[in-house]
Amino acid sequence: MNKRCLFCMKEYGEEYEVCPSCGYIDGTPPAEPFFLHPGEILNHRYIVGAAADHGGFGIVYRAWDAQMEQMVAIKEYFPSGTATRIAGERNVLVYAGKRQEVFRKGVERFLTEARNMAAFSHPDIVASYDYFEENNTAYIVMEYLEGVSLKTLLDEHEKGLPQEQVVDITRHVLEALSEMHSHNIIHRDISPDNIFLCPDNRIKIIDFGSARFSDGESVEAFSAVVKPGYAPAEQYRTKSRQGPVSDIYAVGACMYHALTGQQPLDSMSRSMEDTLIKPRELNADIPDYLEDIVMKAMAMDPENRFQNTQEFADALNRRVAVSKKSERKKKKHKSSTGWKLIAAAVILLGLIGGSVYALIHYTRLIPMGYKGDIQFFVPESKADYYETVANDYAIQKDNNAVKIVTVPDENYKSVVKKKWDSEDAAIILSDDFSDSELKTAEDLNKYVYSKLEGDYYFLKKYMEKNSSGRRIPLFFQVPFFVENMDVAEEVKEPVRELSELNVNKKHKGALVYEIKESVYDQIEAMHPSEANQVGELEGSSFLKNGCAFFVTDWKDFYDLITVRTMMNVSIIYPSEDTEIVARMCDHISVSENIDIQARMEAEQFLIYLLEHQDEDEYRQHQEDNVLP
Repeated sequence: MNKRCLFCMKEYGEEYEVCPSCGYIDGTPPAEPFFLHPGEILNHRYIVGAAADHGGFGIVYRAWDAQMEQMVAIKEYFPSGTATRIAGERNVLVYAGKRQEVFRKGVERFLTEARNMAAFSHPDIVASYDYFEENNTAYIVMEYLEGVSLKTLLDEHEKGLPQEQVVDITRHVLEALSEMHSHNIIHRDISPDNIFLCPDNRIKIIDFGSARFSDGESVEAFSAVVKPGYAPAEQYRTKSRQGPVSDIYAVGACMYHALTGQQPLDSMSRSMEDTLIKPRELNADIPDYLEDIVMKAMAMDPENRFQNTQEFADALNRRVAVSKKSERKKKKHKSSTGWKLIAAAVILLGLIGGSVYALIHYTRLIPMGYKGDIQFFVPESKADYYETVANDYAIQKDNNAVKIVTVPDENYKSVVKKKWDSEDAAIILSDDFSDSELKTAEDLNKYVYSKLEGDYYFLKKYMEKNSSGRRIPLFFQVPFFVENMDVAEEVKEPVRELSELNVNKKHKGALVYEIKESVYDQIEAMHPSEANQVGELEGSSFLKNGCAFFVTDWKDFYDLITVRTMMNVSIIYPSEDTEIVARMCDHISVSENIDIQARMEAEQFLIYLLEHQDEDEYRQHQEDNVLP
């Protein structure tokens, strides 16, 4: 009879106490009392072995899949400070109080990580085989990898790695990220720790615990993903705009470390004073083009980085110095004609005297930039969102003129009305203001909407019907029609009336549809029944497979697809001739009483607000059921 080693998972004779392959002693207790004991069975098929690693949020075990007969790695959700385990027991114990809620949300995020991993089948991404809940926590079953992390390799090579090896590793990482980004998922934790080098020259991206999966995350969870030196500045802000360019910064930082042997300067330090030493100053053998590529990837302004992995990979393949700027000095030519023109200009300026001041401060002919503060009055409940956007604007545009002024929600309109006709007010949220109250507002149709780049369908329709242009909306509300595909009879065509919806024959007792009260009057054209109204998602029978369709808002739909992991839901669409009301909200107005230079700066800020809206960002800041 043979037995299986619970470390290397190889079989050997049961008469031996020590594994002849790896030296593991049978019966060795766990390295930590809160680890699962080797030999435990998970999900009726996985034999737990010795722990391979553990960190702040989980434990990774070696394991044997008895069904597929292969060695696997199993990651257990086990956040330190929130949960514990009695030595020898299986169940995870969660501390009382608020930590119960924190733990439950963590489990949901952990399972979302599992679904993210399962979406990929790529040679450069660690494979995911299974996930499940057990022992009052959750588990992910993954490909077991042998080898070392890039971090370990760099620790052994203090002067960096050969350029060819660095470029090869980077290409594999970019291939993996390209696959992730095509699924609208960003890793957010690319660093030498999470780039794994296998003995057969394979490169694997690991650890998807920090991947963004569309929803806003808690401050604690967000803070945990920042790795100094590798995370871009936008990841340090609890509420920020992030995307593929955030991963690209991290790849550039890994290249920097691998080429020079030194971890790059932290991006937050760079945002205050950018003293990042260029790679060639640390390693003169690095070619110009490679230094240029690294510096472009690590640009502080996201707009100056490679915008996608293909751009990055193309630069590596072409060996092109992508970010090098040639400075051309223009020679000054003196001529009698030039002097005559200058003299004429001086005489002209003397004649018009104070007219220059008028041109600057009362016309748009000479944009000089506003040197003072532009006050943006916002309700307290929305201050976090607009402060974050103003900070982003200041960083990206090198313009910190816009200052957020917070006003208690209950006093917002009365406070702003007193300031609106003075020179103190610049920008306000004007949802509750009438047109007559905004008679001194700027024509934003002329100065903002007309200058937007891109197709803004809802905004276009709104501005056509609001010719005064005294306000412009940032968000809108619109109903969603959600189908529970486990209960519903499949809908293949656009729906004109709710009566066209039916339940599956297997669920004869289920309701046909429910509708959230807050969107009832936005879909009158589909003839909803008042009898089927419900208040909140939690009170809906849709969650319990007691209803086939749910007419709801964005917030509930988002909760369904991210939190309700077992529900099989999809969106159904109304026919083109069905009228659905989209309500505009978060209207913004700019005072016409302020200095013209301040107005032009305020308008540029509004253009930034509209052109840089990002669904991930608004979800982190907006509690309302709105879309950008």
